[in-house]
Amino acid sequence: MFPRPPIGTTWLHVATTTLVTLLVVLGWSTAARAAVSVFGTTGTQPWSMAMDSAGTLYVPSGDSNIVSKITSAGVSTAAWASVGSEAYGIAVDAAGNVYVVNRISCSVSKITPDGTVSTLGLTGAGTYPRAVAVDSSGTVYTANTDTGTVTKMLANGTTTQNWATTGASPRAIVVDAAGNVYTANTNDSTVTKITSAGASTVAWATTGPAPNGMAIDAAGNLYTSNYNDATVSKITSAGASTIIGSTGSGPYGVAVDPSGNVYVANSGANTVSRITPGGVSTVAWASTGAGTAPRGIVADAAGNVFTANYGSHNVTRIAPDPADAPTALAATAGDGTASIAFTAGPDNGWAITNYAYSIDNGATWTTRSPASAASPILITGLTNGTDYAIKLRAINSGGQGTASSAVSATPRAAPGAPTGLAVTAGDRSARIAFTAAANNGAAITNYAYSLDDGATWTSRSPASVASPIEIGGLVNGTTYAIRLRATNEVGTGAPSAAVGVTPVAVPDAPTSLVGTAFATSAEVRIAFTPGADNGWPITNYAYSLDDGATWKERSPASAASPITISGLTDGTLYRVRLRAINLVGSGMPSNAVSIALPPAPLKAVTLSAVRVTTDDPLVATFAAAPDTTYTISATPVQATGAARESARVAPRATRKVSGSCTVATNATTKKRTGTCRIRIRKAGAWAIAITPVRNGVRGAPAIRRVSVRAAPGSATSAIAVVG
Repeated sequence: MFPRPPIGTTWLHVATTTLVTLLVVLGWSTAARAAVSVFGTTGTQPWSMAMDSAGTLYVPSGDSNIVSKITSAGVSTAAWASVGSEAYGIAVDAAGNVYVVNRISCSVSKITPDGTVSTLGLTGAGTYPRAVAVDSSGTVYTANTDTGTVTKMLANGTTTQNWATTGASPRAIVVDAAGNVYTANTNDSTVTKITSAGASTVAWATTGPAPNGMAIDAAGNLYTSNYNDATVSKITSAGASTIIGSTGSGPYGVAVDPSGNVYVANSGANTVSRITPGGVSTVAWASTGAGTAPRGIVADAAGNVFTANYGSHNVTRIAPDPADAPTALAATAGDGTASIAFTAGPDNGWAITNYAYSIDNGATWTTRSPASAASPILITGLTNGTDYAIKLRAINSGGQGTASSAVSATPRAAPGAPTGLAVTAGDRSARIAFTAAANNGAAITNYAYSLDDGATWTSRSPASVASPIEIGGLVNGTTYAIRLRATNEVGTGAPSAAVGVTPVAVPDAPTSLVGTAFATSAEVRIAFTPGADNGWPITNYAYSLDDGATWKERSPASAASPITISGLTDGTLYRVRLRAINLVGSGMPSNAVSIALPPAPLKAVTLSAVRVTTDDPLVATFAAAPDTTYTISATPVQATGAARESARVAPRATRKVSGSCTVATNATTKKRTGTCRIRIRKAGAWAIAITPVRNGVRGAPAIRRVSVRAAPGSATSAIAVVG
């Protein structure tokens, strides 16, 4: 319901005792479109009207001396209470007591809420009061037309009949919040101001000709309806007066709403006029329909306008019409929201105060909260990815208007953060498995990763939303703090929690292998330069003696250079490779290095010789070493003594003689025996050399000296073993 006007801005009795009450109607348009109907009946010739806080109307009838009561539901009691003679003005206090000023009996009647009538006090003989007002303390003031005075009556009935003097023929009266009393004086077109102490300024301000009604707004500005020229005057709290607009003919009751719109009941035109705060005047803003000669005017909380109609003895209700549908809806989707811009439709005479919206194409409606008529409307609490068919409708005093056409909106947002990151380290790489982020209404199109805990980001290329993500180009042994984030058409989402990873791999191959053989111990020593450990320390090495076909780990484990390999076979050629071992596994093999162990020293060779001709070969037999072949040669030498160690190659010896050697194994004893034969045809001293060969490597030769000379009585030579 509209609140009852403050006591300081009380209803007033104007000209023919039309009561004006404060309208609580905001921002009305220039042309009202409404349903006009008779709301209730009254006694004959109603002059004014008042409304209490419950929306009940009270209408005094000047001809029948009664007060009619009409409830907010339209239940009418035409003769609710009888009062003094020729009831004109009426007012209601905060407690619901009704006060009626009786022109002929010069009295004020008080009617309690239960309908009990009493005389509060008399205004004095010949005063002929026409208007009444009541302040916040319950003090009643009357405007006495014939004597140009104001009577003051306290709540207990104590009366001061000539409390203050006014201009000529006062017909309207109001009280402001400070207790100052104002009267509109019809015959001299002035306003009188009387302080709460009773000090009167008779011609405090001027008005248009013959002011009949008066109202006051919250700022203390006064408004008068001027009967003779059908205008409205505005008088500031300082007394400055201007004409602000026109009305229909015969203006009586006047009111002002909290937005500053002024309304006038036009008795001669059966219309209501409106003047906006900006000075836009609509003379025939609304018709009173079946009501004629309207003189009093009020409005209720729903925006219904009521006029007390002097000529038709009834009350007309002008019901507000709902606003037309808003147009040009444009939706902008957000994160769980939709912002709907729109163009307001016509308000049809009653200001649009709010909007309602539907997100299901009009099936259900929600009123905007807090109330606002501004565009756009932000709708929250929506589900991302859901398509909504949104409609709007305006709310004014007439209720909710026609629904707009629907506009589609699908709320969406940047993706959520990926979860459940699980990392697998690789060789200069990492594999990140993850649970996809929530797409928040728009499909995820790619992921980006950060290797530095979110400081910098790299988009996955080519774009993919699949798990896992393979990240290459990392440095083995470096620890990375990896985060992921998703992207959709809205933007980039929140980063995931970080997961740590250190890429590792098997070690690189050792390099710069250098081998040293030791025949005396049947071992080799391999010096090397370690390869990169690829993120995990090298703990051991393995070696291969057969060019990588088979491998054996170093024992005890060690990563130091060199590696000593023992238990080898003399006279054997080995193709040695190395490879490093870390926690990940065995690395790549090195290049091969060839290392030959010298053959074992030859055992003593026993030479068998006979004195034969030089055509017969020298035969040498000896115990042969395993896996060894032999060669035999003879070189001329110059003897210096018996010892073979003194044999020197003769300067003139230019030709070496070669023979052949064979090795046989005894089937029974399994012993190997070498037999070498050489044929020497020239007498002289010779050095016989038998050289072992194992795996292509020649060993140290066994040397014996022989002498070749002619046999007795023959031209041929014979061989004798000298050493």
